[in-house]
Amino acid sequence: EGITAGGIRAARLLVMLLAGQLLASTTDPADLSEALRRLAFFLPRRWSAALASTISLTLSFLPVMLDEAVSVRDAAFSRGLGGRRSVFRRALSLGLPLADAALRRADLTAEALLSRSFTENPTPREMKADTADWIAFALVILPPLSVLPVF
Repeated sequence: EGITAGGIRAARLLVMLLAGQLLASTTDPADLSEALRRLAFFLPRRWSAALASTISLTLSFLPVMLDEAVSVRDAAFSRGLGGRRSVFRRALSLGLPLADAALRRADLTAEALLSRSFTENPTPREMKADTADWIAFALVILPPLSVLPVF
């Protein structure tokens, strides 16, 4: 009975992973972000937008991390760290450099997003000029213009 239940759970997990892989490989990350935001309609808008952006960024970086894993594995094998070692030691020799690369890439991505003023909802706000803005504009622009010679 336990083996049957475990097999059913493993099959469900495999189907979910395959469906996620199919979704990620056939959908543009921007469209995926919008679709995930709509799927999380029951959450507050700010939370659903943040969740959708996070999942979309994660899925778009999976191929990059897989390429990084291949290069780390090749580098470890060229140093003789693959071979007949235990599974734990091989995972450790591959996992630590891969984790370091992932954290470094995540930090660079976060800095790039912050430098571009990334928000979950990229709709620009409409800014209207107020009376105080017009007064400040006049105080800044008119004095230099009054000093310029008239041609």
